[in-house]
Amino acid sequence: MPSTKVTNPYEFYISRNTSVSAEISIIMLNVTINQLAHELITVTAGGKNYTSSFTIPYGTTYTAAIKADEGYTAGTVTPTSGTFTTDSTFTATAATINSYTVTITPGAHQTITVKNTTTGKSYTSTFTANYGDKLTATITADPGYTASTLNHTSATVGTSGATFSATGDATINSYTVTITQSANQTITVNDGITNHTSSFSAPYGTKLTASITANTGYTAGTLNQTSATVGTSGATFSATAATIQTRTITVEQPANGRIEVNGQVGTSFTFNYGTKVKIELKANTGYTPSALYIATED
Repeated sequence: MPSTKVTNPYEFYISRNTSVSAEISIIMLNVTINQLAHELITVTAGGKNYTSSFTIPYGTTYTAAIKADEGYTAGTVTPTSGTFTTDSTFTATAATINSYTVTITPGAHQTITVKNTTTGKSYTSTFTANYGDKLTATITADPGYTASTLNHTSATVGTSGATFSATGDATINSYTVTITQSANQTITVNDGITNHTSSFSAPYGTKLTASITANTGYTAGTLNQTSATVGTSGATFSATAATIQTRTITVEQPANGRIEVNGQVGTSFTFNYGTKVKIELKANTGYTPSALYIATED
């Protein structure tokens, strides 16, 4: 006999032989992965690896691991394993930049001076520096000597550090910070010294903070990010659109007449900020308007 889908639960008065069947679907859960800079969270579940948000059947077991970019130590991810029984979120503490050894081997009767142009400090013996720091070097002979040739003139600290019997000039690069403005609001980006409202250039590693201010009568949108560090691709700040605010007109209708708002009679009206509104007092037959009052909030 044909089957008909009914509501659950379903009640009826039985009058003939009846068969009942059903379908039960497994619950699908939402899993959010919040990635941070310089590290990657990977969630393994159901035989697949995920690095961005996904859905998964209820009861699926999982493990989570975190890997740092080159030159960084990963933070700690939570949770690390378990079974999905509710919507879940994976987060991690921030990655930390690593330090590596910069070896200086000057040889006899000469001095190699290595400058870390990222920090502005100079060294004449072996030291440590952060991954990615830019280094320059000069060599000076003792009186009566001619300095030997430097092995290289510049270096960037990598996972093996750096070694100098000579080093060269290196300068920190600047990258474009893009500010995409939209109507009725202003994004302001601060580089630690100056506030910017249009695109500008900033050195690699510059810490940036951003705020957004709406024009009068509007509510600001949401920034894509409120802080950033300038990287090799620069940085971009934008926001969702500003939304216009509304204002309410509350009407106390008089006896023997009516107040019309834009030709309508009522006790409450809502308009977008800045909308032109006409308020008119009209009297019933045998009466005449004597006074119309408006009070606005501070």
